Amino acid sequence: MTQTRRAFLHTTSRAAAAVAIHQRVPGFVSRYLDPRSGDPDAALPALAAKALDAARAAGAAYADIRFSLAQRQGVHIRGAGIVAAPFSMVEAAVGVRVLVDGVWGFVAGVVWSDDEVVRLARSAVAQAKAVDWGLGTRVDLTPAPVVNGRWTTPIQRDPLEVSTEEIIAHVTDAHQVAITTAGSALQDVSTSIGAQRADKTFASTEGSFTQQRQYMMFWGGGGSVVSVHSADRTSAAAASALDIWPMSGGYELLGAAKLKEQMPAMVDQAKRGLNAKPGDVGRFDVVLDARSTASLLAMTVGRPTQLDRVLGTEANATGTSFLAPPEAILGTFHLGTPALTITGDRTTPRGAATVGWDDEGVAPEAFTLVDHGVVTDYQTGREQPAELARYYRSHQRPTRSHGCGTADSARHVVMNHTPNLTMHPGSGGTLESLLHGIVDGYAFLGASVTVDQQSLNGQSLGAEATYRIRNGKLAEPASHMSLLFRTPELWHAVQGVGSAAGAVGVGSFDFKGQPNQGNIFTVTAVPTRLTNMRVANLGRKL
Repeated sequence: MTQTRRAFLHTTSRAAAAVAIHQRVPGFVSRYLDPRSGDPDAALPALAAKALDAARAAGAAYADIRFSLAQRQGVHIRGAGIVAAPFSMVEAAVGVRVLVDGVWGFVAGVVWSDDEVVRLARSAVAQAKAVDWGLGTRVDLTPAPVVNGRWTTPIQRDPLEVSTEEIIAHVTDAHQVAITTAGSALQDVSTSIGAQRADKTFASTEGSFTQQRQYMMFWGGGGSVVSVHSADRTSAAAASALDIWPMSGGYELLGAAKLKEQMPAMVDQAKRGLNAKPGDVGRFDVVLDARSTASLLAMTVGRPTQLDRVLGTEANATGTSFLAPPEAILGTFHLGTPALTITGDRTTPRGAATVGWDDEGVAPEAFTLVDHGVVTDYQTGREQPAELARYYRSHQRPTRSHGCGTADSARHVVMNHTPNLTMHPGSGGTLESLLHGIVDGYAFLGASVTVDQQSLNGQSLGAEATYRIRNGKLAEPASHMSLLFRTPELWHAVQGVGSAAGAVGVGSFDFKGQPNQGNIFTVTAVPTRLTNMRVANLGRKL
């Protein structure tokens, strides 16, 4: 691994500076350790020690330092003429976080050198002292075991070692199938593939030192999007199989996705959408495919169970949570029917949020957020568990971080982000099985969801396809249909939960903080049947 990383740094450090200038994006590489002057892996512990010593000498009771180096590359192909536009970028950062009298300080930069990390450490301490106005609560980090080690995402083939020509050839095969299948009805087709390799190093004054390499595969627009048209309508469909979402892994995931094999069905779905007409509004029984269920879970469980939102520390950024205060919720609040059980973890194979340690040096653990409909826990990093200590003690559970402390780069402060979520399957069988007995309703396939700042009220904004259900079967396609809901009513309306055979892992994105930072996680869900739900027509003219 050392030799690979040395070659990686040597190759990308020069290219990165050019990318930074061209893109004019703050935070890109301005200078690296010169890999020709020694082993970067050997140099980082010494750099980290200098920063931590400087922080302690300046008055920090606790300090940690993170180094991050991410390389991304990909290909986008669009149109019948096949135009390929490869992209590549490198981003490096270093950030120092300190606690001084229970107050945080954080300063980040892009230069990895002795003088710079010492400057960052001293500046972080000065910042903490400057913002200590004696008005707020003091941070008391929950203890965590000291850890030392390395971890790498299990892969078969490094996607950044694959030539652009091979990637283009692979994606073009699938792209051409869509063009051929759509024929004269084709309006547009676009296919994207991307990959990321991210190296992260963490060290703290408590003695922890970890290094990990994370691999991620991305598919823009769901892998491929096909638009078709008739004389007066245009319709589009996106590929919807399990393996075409952001997930951790290597280049082998592109082959496992079988994008080429999906194209005919995707084009057929797009063509069926040409005949879609606006449906009726009112209360209906609704069936959601696994991807629609996953989108709902991400926004109605993933967001509101972040404890920092619950406690109000994210209020001036992206919002709070209706699952507050904790003492009125935990162990007593029925979010849904007993059929609903949701767990969180960062160890799921191929999960987009899967790591060896979080960005606070904590080994993640699996935990249950919703147990048979009842909210039983929240997502936590090291800063929040003390707020739940009484509840944990009463249930004979340890007070510890669940390993949700995350930052997408060392230039961003660590925040509480959603881990991978898993919905426990039921006995409802397949999506087709859940249709049985519905005389008149709607089925939403591949729906996206938006919610308010408390994650209490929401609606589906769009779906890859919506169909009317008539007498237990999918009937005509419907356009502009939207599911309206209040979160507790939604999950109390669950009438059937699909079996494990229909489970799908869906990559989901969430953003929070100021400045805004993103997080990618996987939601594994199954098809779901809901009763008496509000359905609206967003295309109806008043």
